[in-house]
Amino acid sequence: MVCENLRCSVKVMLMRIPNSGIQPSSPPITLVRYHRACTNRFSLGCGRLFEGTPEQMLNSLDLLAALPAQTRVCCSHEYTLANLPFAEAAEPDNTERDEIVRQIREKRRQNLPSLPSRLDIELACNPFLRTNQPQLWPFWSGKSQLVIQNRLQAFTALRAWKDHFRL
Repeated sequence: MVCENLRCSVKVMLMRIPNSGIQPSSPPITLVRYHRACTNRFSLGCGRLFEGTPEQMLNSLDLLAALPAQTRVCCSHEYTLANLPFAEAAEPDNTERDEIVRQIREKRRQNLPSLPSRLDIELACNPFLRTNQPQLWPFWSGKSQLVIQNRLQAFTALRAWKDHFRL
């Protein structure tokens, strides 16, 4: 399946591999390949909007979020731990993320990749895939100085805050 949004030059390619061969009982793998900056999605984060609109980026992320929870997401860069400080700042009390990050740090200590990620992990930990959590909106609004009354405004505010985020 190829989904394309020409205005944003978004091309999301999905390919399901029925038997991944990793284990006999392995779930199917869905490979996600992104083209152009508009659709960058990294573990615990997402890319800047160099072209296109926040609405187009959110729609692209929604395509990913609609896949089965056990979908393995193959990101193009190992930015997981680099994205962690913002994910922690965006949702300081996310204990599920904290446990997953402990596992990721252990993998990285062993010089193993944290990728691919799994969609259920990203839905629980990646702030850009958590714009459907209205309890987070007041905090994000305060950090970004933008009004948030819907998911698109939440994504826009979160992306604006991340663009200027410093430790």
